[in-house]
Amino acid sequence: MFDLGNVLAHYKSQQWLDFLERYRRRGAEPPSKVVRADHVAKYDLGQIGDFEFFEESKRAWNIEVSEEVFFSEFVKLLVPDLRMISLKQVLIQNGIKTAIVSNINRVHFECVNRRWPEVFIGFEYLALSFRLGLRKPDPKIWQAASRKLKVPLSECFFIDDLEENVAAFEKLGGTGHHYDVVDEKFCPNGRLEMERTILVRKMVNLEMLTPTQAGNILKIIF
Repeated sequence: MFDLGNVLAHYKSQQWLDFLERYRRRGAEPPSKVVRADHVAKYDLGQIGDFEFFEESKRAWNIEVSEEVFFSEFVKLLVPDLRMISLKQVLIQNGIKTAIVSNINRVHFECVNRRWPEVFIGFEYLALSFRLGLRKPDPKIWQAASRKLKVPLSECFFIDDLEENVAAFEKLGGTGHHYDVVDEKFCPNGRLEMERTILVRKMVNLEMLTPTQAGNILKIIF
């Protein structure tokens, strides 16, 4: 099971923080929460629509910007990691059942699916928060994926960029992996190549990949 954001695709978090700073109201304080803001969670869960998310974003993040400009920037924030897409494809070729378990809103999902459909091709199930009304670390979102894959959680391997989600998954009996590629602001921490190597080697140890496959994935140049 893969997370999407900062695993299969990377958020341009610094670009978003710069955008919020550029449109911050004169004299207003910088927001204390961005990624973890309450209205972001509601949007990921599908509890509020696009316009309400926009209005709540202006209030929570102290910005003054048009809806058009806001969403034109918002849709640019996710870009795929092509090495991780290649890894997913090799796992599928090896007969491993795969799913995405992600806290994601409809706009980001549709943007990635439209521009890079290869990100989602081959996955047997997409457990997406905005569709299910469930959000990690709620155990029910992994349980839904487990049922669809017809694989018990004790036999599942889950990759996520947040330790709290990995810990919650492991409490259910699965094997988790913290993909440590972002800092406390969800910006790149400079560990991407190292973390990708650690993950691929772990998959070799778990017999999900052969050493030759692992070497080929790590050598891919785009």
